[in-house]
Amino acid sequence: MASLDDVAREAGVSASTVSRAMSRPSMVAASTLVRVRAAADRLGFRANPAARALTTGRSGFFAMLVPDLDNPFYSTTATAAQDLAAESGRRVIIAVTGGDPTREAEALHELEGQVDGFAVQSPVSSAADLKEAHERKPVVAINRRVPGLTSFTVDTPGGLGAVYDRLVELGHREVAYLAGPPSSWMDRHRRAELVEHAARSGLRVRVHGPVRPAFAEGSPPRGGSSTPAARRCWSTTACSCWA
Repeated sequence: MASLDDVAREAGVSASTVSRAMSRPSMVAASTLVRVRAAADRLGFRANPAARALTTGRSGFFAMLVPDLDNPFYSTTATAAQDLAAESGRRVIIAVTGGDPTREAEALHELEGQVDGFAVQSPVSSAADLKEAHERKPVVAINRRVPGLTSFTVDTPGGLGAVYDRLVELGHREVAYLAGPPSSWMDRHRRAELVEHAARSGLRVRVHGPVRPAFAEGSPPRGGSSTPAARRCWSTTACSCWA
């Protein structure tokens, strides 16, 4: 089996350069990185993540926690994260938490010794628990704002405001809101925006839920609302709640 020194001799560089190319490729010149990777491929060399972690303090892995992979938002983001990580020689561990605070906390605890950090999509843990996890390993929150953490969210006020304005423009005066899980920070944020906008525009709001998307025409929501309005929304391509 080829060693780090073997790759260094094949590429005509030092062993430390090979080590940097494998663990922190951004610190190596592009031409050198190409040469090192080509040499490693020819020799069948594969870096040992455990050994690399011992010498650099970094595993080259980070974890992405997602509530589920049925939701296109979560699966698309997870795929994009894997593609971006691969460009820098890193890998992503995907952990599905089911939107359960206990499972989310367990994943943060169990994986912290194996990864360099976490990206948590729509986290349901308390802000205090997320901050505590962040003290041990970097945590980034996606689709929720957590004070003290790097956080990324979509422009909910702008997006929903445009939707509501369009509904009013079309003559609608009553809308249905299919609520998400009670633990969802983003759902509370969306609902608050809807209530505020409705008060300004005169929209009447009916809240149904919580519901969980099935993402397949005619599929019933799993563990969600069984109200007639919600059932109609999941059983038709064009949601009749808006009619």
